[in-house]
Amino acid sequence: MNTMRNYFLFILIIMAIFQLKVASADNSLIMRADEFISLLKNHNYKEGAQFFHYPENYNATKLVADQTAISTKLGLLFEKIGEIETINQSPFPAENYIAIGLGGGDVPYWSSHPELNQNIQAVYRVKTKHISDALIVIYFVQIKDNWEIRSFHFEIPTLRPDAMKLAEELTKLLYTNYPK
Repeated sequence: MNTMRNYFLFILIIMAIFQLKVASADNSLIMRADEFISLLKNHNYKEGAQFFHYPENYNATKLVADQTAISTKLGLLFEKIGEIETINQSPFPAENYIAIGLGGGDVPYWSSHPELNQNIQAVYRVKTKHISDALIVIYFVQIKDNWEIRSFHFEIPTLRPDAMKLAEELTKLLYTNYPK
């Protein structure tokens, strides 16, 4: 009986340690996401671009070019949608959204690394100067105990009458005028 009780206590301690590790990962992810959001609010897109994950095999020139592209596209996006007026963490809503996304690397890179396809997301409801209801969804991957952004999405509710037109405008702005 005493052995069974000790075993049970051991299992509870292991579960508590595991829960603490999971909770600290969640807290570090949220802190990282909030730090990135703060950079966006302060128009510091260049530093924000450094939060993204880029392929390890990039040389310095390619890394700077990719970071510059992300930084420029974030600037173009917020120039069009306006400054963030309010933003709050949110569970992912049930409504449908159209996503416009940015990320480091390219499709062949991500395809060749299926271990990086397990993302954790941070979701924020956002109101900008020109858009009253949208989401910012940040998908993170954990690389060597660091949370890095796999992709950043600005999402527009499909119930918005001009949702498709706005999504097309934003996509054209980000990918036609400034190709990666």
